[in-house]
Amino acid sequence: MFYKSFARITASEPFQSAQHPDNRGIKFTIALNDVAGTTFSHVVLLAAENPMVARIGYEMLSQLCRAVGVMQPADSAELHGIEFIARYSHSEGDGFRLKGAECFARDRERIAYWLEHLEGRSRPRKLAKRIRRGDWE
Repeated sequence: MFYKSFARITASEPFQSAQHPDNRGIKFTIALNDVAGTTFSHVVLLAAENPMVARIGYEMLSQLCRAVGVMQPADSAELHGIEFIARYSHSEGDGFRLKGAECFARDRERIAYWLEHLEGRSRPRKLAKRIRRGDWE
């Protein structure tokens, strides 16, 4: 079963597998906002013995970059602290596993569009402008 939650990347570090030295990538620490105090690690392999594994890793990195709105990061630290929607699974044996990332800003645009087009109401339009700016309060 998959779940969705607002999340942010809190840390990242280089990763190299002890069992397979050719497998290298980035280990991200992700904090789930909806589940208080829950953080988990997710490894994105960018170089692997199996080319399909590396391709999956690049696709996940691409999803994370699109979700946080940083398309060409010079360093993984540029992805830290920006909220996105994480799609993950959770089980007792495996713990948390990241399955995908979605852009929170895209949802914010949809909400703002919907609010702007409510007929005869000026208050939703003001709220829509605040949502587009990222001012939720």
